[in-house]
Amino acid sequence: MSTYLDTIKNGTNTKLIKFKSNRHRRNLKRYFIAGFILFLFTLFYVKQQYDKYLLKQKYQQVISTLKLLSSTLKKGEQAVATLYTYENTVKKILK
Repeated sequence: MSTYLDTIKNGTNTKLIKFKSNRHRRNLKRYFIAGFILFLFTLFYVKQQYDKYLLKQKYQQVISTLKLLSSTLKKGEQAVATLYTYENTVKKILK
């Protein structure tokens, strides 16, 4: 304790003062690089999910169009069937 008081009274201190080194800056650079890489991976993942979403939307649009076309063709098929029935009865009457 007395040596401590003596050094304070004399105003001399042999202890070296350590300043912050570039270690702090290197850590910030590493965090920045890691964050940027994480951002790129996230961007890539979101892009893939968005592409899947667009493909699913296009698939649903094609399916609905094909269903509409199918129902229209069925109506046309029924109309042609009744027309053939009508022609067959006219032919039987005229014979």
